[in-house]
Amino acid sequence: MEDFASTKAYCNRLKTLSDQLANVDSPVTNTRLVRKMISGLTDAYTGFVTYIQQHDPLPTFAAARSRLELEETTMLQRAARESNTSSIPA
Repeated sequence: MEDFASTKAYCNRLKTLSDQLANVDSPVTNTRLVRKMISGLTDAYTGFVTYIQQHDPLPTFAAARSRLELEETTMLQRAARESNTSSIPA
């Protein structure tokens, strides 16, 4: 995921590749797509990866992608709050 600007861009690329493979009669299963998604995440998403791996069965790619985008938003908001807090003089 390090080569992508956001989790949305990362997931869109995975979905595009999956769709292209399906178009040439080599479909990718939902399980494989979700596993590929989480295997490419950075260490910042370790908690999210654990959360997804604990589901049996794994969530759909669409559900996992939605949760990942929410996780990214939460992380960005937390970082912004921490940045604002640290810039306030004591």
